[in-house]
Amino acid sequence: MHIWIRYNSEQVMTNTRYDKYDRRDIVLHSGRNMDTSCQLCMRNEDDFTVNDVVVNGFIPEGVSFDYNFCDTITYNDAVPYPDIISASREKKVLSHTTCIIILSFHVDKNAEVGKFLFPVVVKTSTGDFSAEVSVNIHKATITEPAESDIGHEYFFTARAYFPIDGTVAKSHGTILRYSDQWEDLMINYAKAMKFLRAN
Repeated sequence: MHIWIRYNSEQVMTNTRYDKYDRRDIVLHSGRNMDTSCQLCMRNEDDFTVNDVVVNGFIPEGVSFDYNFCDTITYNDAVPYPDIISASREKKVLSHTTCIIILSFHVDKNAEVGKFLFPVVVKTSTGDFSAEVSVNIHKATITEPAESDIGHEYFFTARAYFPIDGTVAKSHGTILRYSDQWEDLMINYAKAMKFLRAN
């Protein structure tokens, strides 16, 4: 089993192979009231299943840990691109395929400043594997959007959310724009965008 960690700024595909310079440890930086994350990659010669990912040690107050698998989407070029953050807590991985696990750390606005080591354990059908993530929490605190003097907008084309006829019809059923269901959908969409901002 090969296991290594890369920053989110690096592209990892399902055919990405372990490099001799890859490591099982990484250092992340974060302000307070924000998220920071990285990619834990696993690849094996045989099929295996990832059953759970945990931090095996002390988690300081004001910091929370979570993980998500990064699923792929295939376009007309037949290449499986990592694109979808999965809600699944387990994943079956085929042989000679790289599994991408997003390790995320949310740092609360009241979290202690300092450097913290998080020993991460990946529990699989072939055994447990470890990696280390260090998070440097700096004194800078990201203000809440309502209190900030700086605005940030995403520009995107999301036809499933903003169709011409005023309804959402694809995977969400038919939802009338500006209805209560529409508002719930937009709140969920905003939460997803917030989660992905460091990804």
